[in-house]
Amino acid sequence: MIECLEAEKSLSQTQTKFALWAERLCVWQGFALILFAACMPVSITAMWVCLIAGLVLWFLQSILIWKSGCFAVPVNKTVSPAAKLGSSLFSISGLDGAQFLFPLLLFALAVFASGFAVGLSENVTQAPFQHAFQVALNSLFTLQTLLVYPWAYQAVKRAPQFAAKALAALFLVASLSCLYTPIEPEVMRRLTGAAPHYLQATGFLEQPMAFAGQLQVFLMLALALLLTGEYKRLPAVFQSKPAAIAVTLCLILGLVLASERSAWLGAIFGVIVLGSRISKKVFFSSIIGLVLVAGLSYGFVPFVQDRVNKAFSGNDQSFAARVEIYKHAMEAFKKDPIFGCGVKRFPKLQAATAMPEKGYFDHAHSNYLHVLATTGVIGLAAYLYLLAVILKTTTSLSKLHQANFNGAIALGLLAATVALCVSGLFEYNFGTGHVRLTYFFVLAFLAAVTGDDALGVRI
Repeated sequence: MIECLEAEKSLSQTQTKFALWAERLCVWQGFALILFAACMPVSITAMWVCLIAGLVLWFLQSILIWKSGCFAVPVNKTVSPAAKLGSSLFSISGLDGAQFLFPLLLFALAVFASGFAVGLSENVTQAPFQHAFQVALNSLFTLQTLLVYPWAYQAVKRAPQFAAKALAALFLVASLSCLYTPIEPEVMRRLTGAAPHYLQATGFLEQPMAFAGQLQVFLMLALALLLTGEYKRLPAVFQSKPAAIAVTLCLILGLVLASERSAWLGAIFGVIVLGSRISKKVFFSSIIGLVLVAGLSYGFVPFVQDRVNKAFSGNDQSFAARVEIYKHAMEAFKKDPIFGCGVKRFPKLQAATAMPEKGYFDHAHSNYLHVLATTGVIGLAAYLYLLAVILKTTTSLSKLHQANFNGAIALGLLAATVALCVSGLFEYNFGTGHVRLTYFFVLAFLAAVTGDDALGVRI
């Protein structure tokens, strides 16, 4: 009897040690969140390094939680063993309550099915099913950036106190990136001996579309915190209103100089939605702000004026190229409307005049048309379902924005989703690695709105 008691005591002490180490890894993941957020406006390679490190920490922490036994297990005797096991796995991994996990998995399944069907249609004589399975796996691998959501979700859920710090790091580096944009052409001229061949700012990134896509998300979050007054929950200097205004102005500057017209349109809709969700006064103030920014940009930034004039001239080369690529995408869709042509099989369209640096289009320049052409109606249905769930969830949670930091974050994410959905009509921002990593990373911050720590303890 004594030996049994000693064994139970030893086991209890061991489990306690596992739980303590799990909590330490929880804190380390919080620091990984901050580092990832700081790297977003700088380098996709740095983001991947942080994500891989975070995934390793997540795996180790899940093992420790399993060993400690500190996870929720259904006690209802009517629950089936399979359901009990599934619930335990979600609790151990910290993914219980993840709002967007199911629609993401459904979209991944649609992409896999599309790849498998495309592989079979290629009529390979030897091992056709093996070939189809390989094509399906290759298609699935293109969604690797979506891993950022489950990792960031469980990290924010278990250490929600790091959410505000991560946002502060994001705003700091993004603001510096935007302040760099006015001098970017001169810096590039001095470094390379020639000014960039484009007039669009890219910040610390390489492509203006990636830069503008990220800024739509950053700006909506910053505006939501500013207009609701919840910036006061951010750490250090970011708690002051002048700092919140400065961050917002920097992000507006960067978005204007990025000169992506679809991003401008998306941001306009995002601001309108954001203002309308707060109050009539804020809504009308937002409209006035939009008119003021548009007027100043058009009047004092020459290439902004040039881009706007071309859009209304009826002779815009970019519009003409988009019409051609849209027709091209529809032709690809008609060949296989159910499963599409495959995510890695989109037929290139030569367009040397519109894309001088590449000479061809390899995407449909529209989220919806590209998904439709490459994955067919099953892929588009899954993609639209994902967007519908995100919009419904953020709309519901954004009602908490009054005197609530997490509700303000949900409001910003609602506006960011609207902005990317609108700009996605005319560009493939869903397929841009920087934008996809950024967007699904910040979506995970909703874990702080509804989630509870799976360990049962707040760090």
